[in-house]
Amino acid sequence: MTTSPSSSGDYYVEIPPTGAASSRPRRPSALSRTTASLLALLVVGALALVCLRPQHNGEATNMLTAFGDGLIFLGGSSKRSRASSQVATKRKQNNAGGTAMFGAGKTPLVCSSAIEKHFPGSITGLCLDASLFKVMTMFGFDPTTTLVGTSTCPDEINRLTDRLCERWGNVDAFPLSGLAGVPFTGKTGFGAFGSHAPDNGALIIMFAPHIGFLESGTVGKLRRPGLSKPSGACGSIIGAWGAVKKRVEEGTDRPPLNHNDYQQGEVEKILENRYEEIANSPEPLVKATEVVYDEIKKRLLKMIPSDFPKPIGLIGGIQINTNRDTHRKGDGQDYFQPKDVLFKAGPGQGFVDRFNDFRNIILE
Repeated sequence: MTTSPSSSGDYYVEIPPTGAASSRPRRPSALSRTTASLLALLVVGALALVCLRPQHNGEATNMLTAFGDGLIFLGGSSKRSRASSQVATKRKQNNAGGTAMFGAGKTPLVCSSAIEKHFPGSITGLCLDASLFKVMTMFGFDPTTTLVGTSTCPDEINRLTDRLCERWGNVDAFPLSGLAGVPFTGKTGFGAFGSHAPDNGALIIMFAPHIGFLESGTVGKLRRPGLSKPSGACGSIIGAWGAVKKRVEEGTDRPPLNHNDYQQGEVEKILENRYEEIANSPEPLVKATEVVYDEIKKRLLKMIPSDFPKPIGLIGGIQINTNRDTHRKGDGQDYFQPKDVLFKAGPGQGFVDRFNDFRNIILE
């Protein structure tokens, strides 16, 4: 299978003939033409179901990968990927001056456009699963001896780790976090997690706060099965920001630590420390989610001892939840904005940034 640029600048799949060429040309029968048409429709349908191709400022990066990985295109742009000359050479101008989507799948166009506006370069869960598998195995991670940990919000809608666990070790993930994805288990929690890693094995940790999007593009809400009205996501971040904003506007002090609601108090503290930055942003809830991401990453890196003896891979980003009436567990149709891919080879070694490898490997 090869790829060639189309007239629009995209990359498309050329499927070679499966049999030897006939020495005499034949006129295709009506049946063969019908079969070919059906096959083409199936391919286009598969593309539409599993892939998101966002566009940002008239530019998109199309990433081609194998059918066996359950996806064809992975789209998006980011400042970090633009720094890579390999990615830059494969970049194509497409539909300049407008917003266009390719293969938005079950997510309405207006919702997908809103996701790309606020979280450029986001990818589907299927794309995340396949690309992460490739980059991890490239650096020697064995699916049979790798244990998965998560620092994500315990909200039941966060299902992107399902496929991750199926790929790696085929066991449930070790939860390192609480509300909003903050790793409240601390050093003790990581110590327990690390001690469970298989002999000669490794660890993978996915860390990410989350945010909902309605089909209308509304930020911070989504539809859940059985509820007649949309609900908030992430509820912890939404509630914390509301409480902090109210205190600042009323000029009241932060209440004493409540041990019955310790985690939520910590989320409020995280947002209060960067209040001005959040309040002055065009979309405060988006900025609040990014602020929580920064805190998760900072705390997680402090939890991991420098002398930990086994390899560790970290994948960090923003989980983006969409309409749960159609996006059921394990379908891979929610989104993820990758922000960090870090590797630590062993004791005494620091984390190495492998974000560009993560983006580039799907271009190969």
